Amino acid sequence: MVPQEMKKYFVQNHVFLCVANAHAVLLDLKRDKYICLTPKRADFLASLLGKSSLNGNEAHLPDNSPAWDHCAKARPLVESGLLTTKRELGKSDPLTRLPLPTLPLVDQHSPPRSNVKTGHVLTFFYACAIASWKLRRWPLERTVGSVERRRQLKQSAWSQSEFEKARTLVVIFNRLRPFFPANYLCLFDSLALVEFLARYDLFPTWVYGVEAEPFNAHCWVQQGDVLFNDLVDRVRLFTPIMAV
Repeated sequence: MVPQEMKKYFVQNHVFLCVANAHAVLLDLKRDKYICLTPKRADFLASLLGKSSLNGNEAHLPDNSPAWDHCAKARPLVESGLLTTKRELGKSDPLTRLPLPTLPLVDQHSPPRSNVKTGHVLTFFYACAIASWKLRRWPLERTVGSVERRRQLKQSAWSQSEFEKARTLVVIFNRLRPFFPANYLCLFDSLALVEFLARYDLFPTWVYGVEAEPFNAHCWVQQGDVLFNDLVDRVRLFTPIMAV
């Protein structure tokens, strides 16, 4: 009997992947759901993707299973919409690679003075209302897609003056934030800040991060190695899984 050829799989375009503490974590944007795989299952996923391992280390499981067994074990991942055998529907490089920020945009101990004007107040409430509406009414995939498309149209290297402009606006956003009746949650606050800055033609990166053992997810806003709305020491606990 001629051996069955081993299939190669691809991570679907709406799925994001990272390796955190040797675990493989997938974010299914269509279902707004995280899937965390143990190190051994992460190595099996690597073999499905035609790699020795996801993070460059030696795999825990050698790829010596028969092809039929390989496909049978992959079937649940395909049926759940995480993987595909069609190259055009998947990613050639599935891993999210983004350096973690090392510098805060605003010094928490001595933030710069800011002059809050009427236009800032109106823009702030508009941005918060848009963020709240999107998170309540839109699927996460649509919300992320709208931010990504806008940023791609405006994407360019940031000048020093743009960072200074962003610093002033972030301070204003933080001063106004207590006046908007919504809980302090990383998802809302990051999206609201992204929407606020977009009204001033600033388009930083909205980042999702995860950690394993125990699993936890977080999001924040950064540009390059500069963090806009969190503490550097806290963000460094997470591994970026999606950046838009």
